[in-house]
Amino acid sequence: EEVKSAYRLYSDTEMRSILGRFLFLNDMVFVKVEKLSGGEKARLSLVKLMLSGSNVLIFDEPTNHLDIGSKEVFEEALLDFPGAVVCISHDRYFLNKVPDRILELEPNGITEYLGKYDYYMEKKQNVQSGEQYLAGLLGIKEDNSGEETHSEIQRRKTKEAEATLRRNKKRLGELQGNIEDWEKEKASIYKEMEEENVRTNSGKLGELAHQLREKDRQIDEAYEEWHGLEELLEEE
Repeated sequence: EEVKSAYRLYSDTEMRSILGRFLFLNDMVFVKVEKLSGGEKARLSLVKLMLSGSNVLIFDEPTNHLDIGSKEVFEEALLDFPGAVVCISHDRYFLNKVPDRILELEPNGITEYLGKYDYYMEKKQNVQSGEQYLAGLLGIKEDNSGEETHSEIQRRKTKEAEATLRRNKKRLGELQGNIEDWEKEKASIYKEMEEENVRTNSGKLGELAHQLREKDRQIDEAYEEWHGLEELLEEE
């Protein structure tokens, strides 16, 4: 009713359809705002924002305090938004799904990357590698007396390899701990889903199902990184 009173241009059917996209289904549309959960209030704010008529939206870390369901709804709403959206975010999953360009603020100005987060990282690494290569060439031309001897090069490479090995072993331990924690969280979610007051609450069950899918995704990514690190350690 709060949304409807603010936007009289929409019929009841149109408003029900819009609210449904933001997971306000069936009798949920009649619930008072003060009785909504934090995630539901966040979704309601998104509905009002998307219907405000603005052609430019600006967000600062918009996914930080959203639950999984609200985050997915928010991302889909932004993808359908016809105007421009400017977001400041450190959420790489969000940055891989929503934006079509990345702007990096640096001391010397702004660098634009026409793509999502993975494209930005790839191009940034290429640029850095090129700069390091040129710097190496210039260093050799300017001061040949500063060249490393063969033994110095070998010692440096050995130290770098040892440091990489330590980092990889430490990361394996972190991944193992993360996987164990996520498996415990999954067990806790399954236990909560078996509670009688939850089994009859379709909204709560849906939210818990979202949480389970997120845990499965995190675990799958962790195992994928784990296997990659194990292969590197075997090579070393």
